[in-house]
Amino acid sequence: MALAWTRDYALFNREFPDEELVEEFESLYTEQQRRDILAVLTIMGFANRWNNTFTGKMLELPEENQK
Repeated sequence: MALAWTRDYALFNREFPDEELVEEFESLYTEQQRRDILAVLTIMGFANRWNNTFTGKMLELPEENQK
């Protein structure tokens, strides 16, 4: 459940298209647990960008997606 919520959080830029997913997430986890999950998501995003910056590896889209 937490993985589905974090996927949608990142993919849809915090605008969840599935309200049932949000309701289920909120019913399964306490407020502190939800904050902890969001903190881990934030740290992972930062670490990913940090690593990409210093390794020089950036996301490259396939040519057919570059318009």
